[in-house]
Amino acid sequence: MSSSRIRPFVPFGAGLLAIAALLAVIAVPVVGGSDWWNTRLRVAASPPPNLGLADLPGTVRARWRLPGGIGDAAPVVDSTVVVAGAHDIVGRDPISGQVRWQYQRNNATLCDWVTVDGAVVAAFRHHGGCGDLVALDGGTGQRRWYRNAAVGSAVTLTAGPGVVVAGGRTSLVAYDPESGLERWTYTKAGCAFDSPVAGDLGVAVILTCRGQAGQAGQGPLLALHGLVGKNERWSVPLGGTQPHLLAASERVAVYGTFPSGPAVTLFDATGRQVGAVTGPDLALRGQDVPTATTFLSTLVTWTGTRVVAVDLIGGRIRWSGSASGPPAGQTTTVVYPDGAGFVERGPTDGQVLDRVSVGGVPPGPVSRLARVGRIIVAAGANGMIMYG
Repeated sequence: MSSSRIRPFVPFGAGLLAIAALLAVIAVPVVGGSDWWNTRLRVAASPPPNLGLADLPGTVRARWRLPGGIGDAAPVVDSTVVVAGAHDIVGRDPISGQVRWQYQRNNATLCDWVTVDGAVVAAFRHHGGCGDLVALDGGTGQRRWYRNAAVGSAVTLTAGPGVVVAGGRTSLVAYDPESGLERWTYTKAGCAFDSPVAGDLGVAVILTCRGQAGQAGQGPLLALHGLVGKNERWSVPLGGTQPHLLAASERVAVYGTFPSGPAVTLFDATGRQVGAVTGPDLALRGQDVPTATTFLSTLVTWTGTRVVAVDLIGGRIRWSGSASGPPAGQTTTVVYPDGAGFVERGPTDGQVLDRVSVGGVPPGPVSRLARVGRIIVAAGANGMIMYG
C-alpha cells in the first residue's frame, strides 16, 4: 500500500499577491531612502513683480519675522526673500511673508548656499560629502539644474560675475551658474584652502602650504584664479597674522593684523601690492573677522562696532561711522543699522542721505542686511525681520 503526501493547494492569484507583498517590503525602504522620495519642490505659478529699490520711508516697523536661518548669503534675490534651514530653502514674499516656493531635502543637510545671476545655488550633504548641487530660480523656485559634484564633507559657496565656486579644504571647483557645467578645478600640492572670494578680478583665496621635505611650512599665500580660465594667475606671500579676504573687485583686499595695528592690504590685477590702509577704526571689536561689501571702487567693511569705507584705488579711509551691523550690499547707497534705526549714506563721500527710525522694537544684532523695494531685510541672532 502506498502513501502520498498531501500538498496544500495555493491559488495562483494568492501566490502573486504573496510575491507582490514581499517585493513591497523590500522596495519601501529603498524608495523611502531615495532622493526622489525625499525631495519636495513647490514652485510659484509666475515670477514675482519686480520691486527694485525705492526710497526708504522715514519710519519703518517690523512687518513680519522668522526664526534665524543659516548661511551668509544675501537674503534677497529677484524681489524674493530667501530663508534657508537645515533641510530646505524657502522663497517668501517680502511684503506679506507668504511662501512663494520651497525646495526640501529630507534625506540631506544643507552645507551652504549663495545667490548669483537671479538664482539660488545650494550644496547639500548626502552620503558624507556636500556634493549635491542644485540651482533654483530666485523668483519662482523652478529648478534650473542639479548635479553631483566631487567635493568634500565641508564646502563654502561664493559667486562672482557669471560663476559660482565651491571651495573645499584642498580645492576650488567652478561652475557655470546657468548650466551647472564644471569650468575648472584648482588645486595646489601641499596647500589648504581658506574660503574663496569672487569678483570682477577673479577668484581669490588664501592658502596655507607645507614646506618641502625637511623644511618648515611657509607663511600664508594669496592666490588669484581667473573666472573662466583654468590657470592660476598669480600667488604672493602675505604678511601679518590671521589674514582674511574682503574683496576681489577693483583690488584684492585682505584684512590682517600687523605690529603697527590692523590694516587692509590692496593688490592689483597682477598681484602687486599697491597700498595698505591703516587706522584705529579698523580694529575688530566683538567679532573674529570683518565683513565687507563693495560699491564700485569703495569697500565698506564692518568691524563689529563701525562701518569703514576704504578707497580701493586711492588706498585710504574715506569715512567711518558707528554701526550695529554690516551694510546692505548690491545697492547704490550704503544702508546700515546703528542700534536705534538705519542710516543711509553715499558710498564715496559718506554724506548722510537719510535716517530711518524704527517704530517699536529697534533691530537687534544684525549679521546680514539687504533691501528690496521699500523694505529692509535684517537677519541676525534674533531671526529675520522685514522692516517697512
